[in-house]
Amino acid sequence: MENGCFPGTLIKQFAKDFTQAQDRSEWAEFAGGAIIFYNVGFRIKADGGRIQNGRQRHALNEPGHKTKEVILEISRAVERGQAIYSKPILTVYDLWVLGFSNKFIWKCPTYNILNNFNEHVSSNHLDIGVGTGYFLDKCQFGTGNVNIALMDLNQNSLDEAAKRIERYNPVKYKVNVLEKINIDTDRFDSISLNYLFHCLPGNLTEKLIVLDNVDHLLNESGVIFGSTILTSGVNTSRSAKALMRIYNKKGIFDNSTDSLDDLKKYLTKKYSSFSITTHGCVAIFSAIK
Repeated sequence: MENGCFPGTLIKQFAKDFTQAQDRSEWAEFAGGAIIFYNVGFRIKADGGRIQNGRQRHALNEPGHKTKEVILEISRAVERGQAIYSKPILTVYDLWVLGFSNKFIWKCPTYNILNNFNEHVSSNHLDIGVGTGYFLDKCQFGTGNVNIALMDLNQNSLDEAAKRIERYNPVKYKVNVLEKINIDTDRFDSISLNYLFHCLPGNLTEKLIVLDNVDHLLNESGVIFGSTILTSGVNTSRSAKALMRIYNKKGIFDNSTDSLDDLKKYLTKKYSSFSITTHGCVAIFSAIK
């Protein structure tokens, strides 16, 4: 039994995990997630193959938002990682990823990531890999003026997040963070990168070059924080392993060798202090220059 994207073996594993749910509320959540699961599968299939190479010029000129223009050199591998975030997929992203997948597959309920966000976010903040803008919408900035910038390669995500937090009048930057970043902006007191690294191509050490590329955007004593899904050194369920194999095969993820040890080594080398906690197969981190 397949839904056009996800194989029957994964569906069987989900069914097995479902039987281990603890109470009726979890059964209801799991059943709801299964519906979303099929929906996502069909939408991934429908959106597949829309990957292009080349040099692109983007003018971000939506009414009501500050605008920035950049020139992008986009490789096929980089494009594949972000191409999944079409408008249809983003409509179910919060339910599928932050609701169902985080709790039942990755074993890291979203409140863990939100708690890390609330602990480290400042009122002068840059969010990289913005998704739907969920964390910026739900976090607590405190009092005073709030200055928010959004950075992503995917125009749909930038637009969705900007619309969701339009009360903060965010600036949008369409940028490939694997390359050197040249934008005209003041530095930020905090930078977040949630669920970004496992979508980027290459091994984790290669992908963590992003931290070097954004270093000049962070104030001295500023904090950088985020989360990523790993495959080694963490507690990975059978469902997680099965789904990651599919995501890696389709180019949605590229984390088949991403390890907790590599993350620790990089943060140790680069920052004066850092912390990492793991929940299931998700590493949640923060670091200070």
